[in-house]
Amino acid sequence: KCEVLNGIGGVYEGLDSRLNLNRIFEERVKQDKNFIVEHEAEGRRRFTELIKISEKIGKADLRAGNNKLSEYLQEYKKVFYRYTPFLFTVFSAESLLTRELKDQIAEGFSSKNDEEKENIFRILTAVEEESDFYNEQKDLLGIAVAGQRGLLIDSELKNHAERFGYMGLTNSFLSNPYTTDHFAGLIKEIKKPGEELQELETKREKEIEKYKEFVKSIPSQILRTAELLQRYMIFRNDRITALKVGQHNIKPLLKEIGDLANITLEDLYWYKIQEIEGLIKGSKKPVNVDKRRKYIEVILTDGVVTYNETLPRRVKEEKVKQLTGYAASKGLVTGQVKLCFSSKDIDKVKAGDILVTSMTTPDFVPAMRIAGAIITDEGGILSHAAIVSREFGVPCIIGTGNATALLKDGDVVEVDANNGIVRLIERA
Repeated sequence: KCEVLNGIGGVYEGLDSRLNLNRIFEERVKQDKNFIVEHEAEGRRRFTELIKISEKIGKADLRAGNNKLSEYLQEYKKVFYRYTPFLFTVFSAESLLTRELKDQIAEGFSSKNDEEKENIFRILTAVEEESDFYNEQKDLLGIAVAGQRGLLIDSELKNHAERFGYMGLTNSFLSNPYTTDHFAGLIKEIKKPGEELQELETKREKEIEKYKEFVKSIPSQILRTAELLQRYMIFRNDRITALKVGQHNIKPLLKEIGDLANITLEDLYWYKIQEIEGLIKGSKKPVNVDKRRKYIEVILTDGVVTYNETLPRRVKEEKVKQLTGYAASKGLVTGQVKLCFSSKDIDKVKAGDILVTSMTTPDFVPAMRIAGAIITDEGGILSHAAIVSREFGVPCIIGTGNATALLKDGDVVEVDANNGIVRLIERA
């Protein structure tokens, strides 16, 4: 189920559906031990295909007539549908590999207590390959250091924007990549780039040193499972990057279709794919865009899509003193809550604040690096928040379920990321 309420979207999956997908996935793995490896490779081929086709469409002559527009839309739709299963099967892989790794740790380290076994799991799930999120911050801080020394950094900023600009893309067709000006603005806000760069690198080096030293003495079977889980961590984030880049690349196509029907891209964003296809054919059927902007629910059940445009009932506010989740990155911090429902809200996060969100995406990274701690509603060990928080050394608790509903801006909380507990200290 996908819900958009007042412009903020969320995707929800029924427990029965998730468990059924997990069962099917695990049965395939039992039938073929190489399936889980091949599945990741196939997913990467689909990501590449989606970006390649979208780039072709983005560079095409879109004035070639309606038939050509329809052809381009169908071409993208075809590769998109081939790509979409990998948006969801990654969770089944995460579930399977996490359980398998924990079982192997329990068997291989039977003399250890539960806390020690959990610590071993954390060490083994430190991604050895540096993510783009880490490399972006490291590169930006390096440019800031050069600028502080009085060196010219225009060329470095341009290269940085070309390499990492995609992180500004969101799930909205209306978003745009970060520009050189955006990154230049971020640099102006960095007070002590040398110290921040050293701190960033030191935290990362310590985690990787711990990992490399530890894996010298563990059984090869456990290491293979851990390395495969790490690959799926990277896979999980790359699949979303492909989606966002693909959507951005076909924006000119959507704009051309909208122009032909005298509909702005901002309004076309709320059209169903069938309605967009109808526009190319000359359909004049009106769409109540204003109503959809307020609320729209899209439900997929057994392959059948249904839509609901009735405003939902307000959720009754609950009183809460404590939340629990999974401790993705250890630490104990007290700070002020800043709710971020999208990356548009991250400017209110200042150094030491507690970033609370449903889930993080690449456009949250500037706030994640300076946050005192991170709390999310969703996410597992493969999630963006889990990976980035560990690379940055920021305490993080994921999978609380409803932190964004139960906490408010200005609340003071203690984030005990050693035990996965959020305690409300003072209500705003």
